[in-house]
Amino acid sequence: MENCIEIKELNKFYGKKKQALSNVNLTIEQGMFGLLGRNGAGKTTLAMIIAGLYKAQEGQVLLNDINQNKIEKDELRKRVVYMGQDTKLYHFSVAQNILMKIPQCREDYEQVEKALKRVGLYEKVMQSVYQMDSNISTEFDEMGIEFSSGEKQKIFLARLYVSQAECMILDEPTCNLDPVSELEILQLMKNMFVDRTVIVISHRLALVKDVDKIIYMRQGKIEEEGTHCELIDKHKGYYYMYKAQADLYQ
Repeated sequence: MENCIEIKELNKFYGKKKQALSNVNLTIEQGMFGLLGRNGAGKTTLAMIIAGLYKAQEGQVLLNDINQNKIEKDELRKRVVYMGQDTKLYHFSVAQNILMKIPQCREDYEQVEKALKRVGLYEKVMQSVYQMDSNISTEFDEMGIEFSSGEKQKIFLARLYVSQAECMILDEPTCNLDPVSELEILQLMKNMFVDRTVIVISHRLALVKDVDKIIYMRQGKIEEEGTHCELIDKHKGYYYMYKAQADLYQ
């Protein structure tokens, strides 16, 4: 199956005693997935292993039936992209921040243009003096462009869009956004990446309530899988986590 990730008998240890992941078995297909759990559940560790940034002591990760260990590192980085909480914009041009390289040709700028239009920033960028070559931020360049927190997240999405990665892992992508901006980012992700695999790690359940499947982790294990409604009906970990957040707004 296209864009299929299979995880088999995965075990990850930190040192001799602490087991971060325990016998994890999981299949992630094309679509949008929410990876949830309390602090220390193993979410980020699992995500980093899928992205090839961590190694597990035991088990396998297969990308379209190919063992991850047999894929060259540069190729793996292109196919699976991890966007962590510390992902940054750089004091370079808008185009460089999206392409993650210096634009070399017309096709590069066409890619940037298409990505900016998809995230709704094209008009703002083109109103600036240097347009796509404008610096991000006015800190070192008074002719640069200032972006809000929500707009910065859109630049990150534009970066992912041009990457052509098969799988994208976003770790707390909206942690600094207000609820309205958060829902806008979620809708953009749904519309932009319909033909790819997107894994969203979040403690904010409103962000992942409407994904194709929720994966709930506890103490390094997969405790539950299913849609929001399916997991609510189970009255287990996800249900209580969702109820705790819902009660805050009562």
